[in-house]
Amino acid sequence: METVDTIALVKLDEMDSKDDEVRQYIYSLTTDQYHDTIDIKVNGESKSYPVTIID
Repeated sequence: METVDTIALVKLDEMDSKDDEVRQYIYSLTTDQYHDTIDIKVNGESKSYPVTIID
C-alpha cells in the first residue's frame, strides 16, 4: 500500500495458478483521517470492489 495525496493505493498482482480452483481472500484496511479514497489496482488496473464499512 502507498499513499498518493489523500488516496490509499493498494497494489495487488495476480499470479497464474497451477490448478483451476477459485480462491477468495478477505483483506482488512484501516485508514486514518488523511485518506478519503481507496484505489485498488490489480495488475496495474483500477478495479471496483465490494466493500463493507465498519465504523
